[in-house]
Amino acid sequence: MKNLMNMLTFAFALVSVVTLPSFASGTPQSAADCQKTYAGDKDKTRACIIGLKK
Repeated sequence: MKNLMNMLTFAFALVSVVTLPSFASGTPQSAADCQKTYAGDKDKTRACIIGLKK
């Protein structure tokens, strides 16, 4: 039973380490981030920058 709990804890920690950074860096934090993310699409870049101001 203790081995099962250890394996579940390890699996949860592994999944967290892999997935959490991708969620954290997914949202642009500045106008420069918006321009990098939506390079070439002026409408999306503008909408992103407007969203940052709210």
